[in-house]
Amino acid sequence: MASSSGGSAKERIVLARRPGFGSLGQKTMAVSNHYRVKFEPKVLYHYDVTIQSIGLKDSNKAIPKSLNREVMNEFIVQHIDKLGTVLPVYDGEKSLYTATTIPDLDVEVQLPESNGSGSRCKRRSFLVAVKKASEPDLRLLDRFLKGEVSTFPQEGIQALDIVLRELPSQKLVPAGRSFFSDIFGQHDLGGGIISWNGFYESIRVAQNGLLTLNLDITANAFIKPGSLEDFLSNSFRMDRTVLFEELTRGDACGDTARVKAKKLLKGIRIETNHSTKTKRKHRVSSLSDQPLQSLT
Repeated sequence: MASSSGGSAKERIVLARRPGFGSLGQKTMAVSNHYRVKFEPKVLYHYDVTIQSIGLKDSNKAIPKSLNREVMNEFIVQHIDKLGTVLPVYDGEKSLYTATTIPDLDVEVQLPESNGSGSRCKRRSFLVAVKKASEPDLRLLDRFLKGEVSTFPQEGIQALDIVLRELPSQKLVPAGRSFFSDIFGQHDLGGGIISWNGFYESIRVAQNGLLTLNLDITANAFIKPGSLEDFLSNSFRMDRTVLFEELTRGDACGDTARVKAKKLLKGIRIETNHSTKTKRKHRVSSLSDQPLQSLT
């Protein structure tokens, strides 16, 4: 990779091409984890997406990222008449791509809330704003691969990357550029933690004017599904009764146990089951030092 002087940062990025190929030795066929990507050289349309929850005291407060895709899925269902015949793809955060142009939109989206039994109850409302941002031109990418231009078409590569991530993002658990699921295999690591297998994917420019999808296997650790009590019990490797006694001790050993429990629980997502009508999802921020009977 090299850069030339002058012009914007995006314009200065060029790809150094190899001057030739080796001629000695014996040719050998090699199999790699790169798969050729073919695409139609055309203009795509990139839109900025803003999602706000109606009813929050702070209307500028961002909603949890875990809700973004759920809201946008309902946006497509409820406003399909405004999107034309081609379904858009969404990166899960702030970008939407379409193969045909759509109007800028400011619409309300109703998101039904599940009560855990398969039926729907209280509805939540969101304001979704979609505004045109740019037009990634895949014709420039095609010309770059043919060696006709030297400017690297980063915007086109990014758009194709998001297109190829759309389906696995809907079906699997995303983490960075990787996707995981127990259907690929899992291993119990102990301490309330399991390992799920998955795969990594990325669009790459290869030699000889080829565009490829690079795939590789990977694995990641997840909290084992189950009750919060079981997770803590497995993590401490203690029986529930013994763990309760440890966490409620008034000495230094109790302080140490509570600090460890806070670190284990902070940031994890949980689902409540104390109500027969509604199961709500929350993210743990901390563990209170106060007994339950003194909390409201």
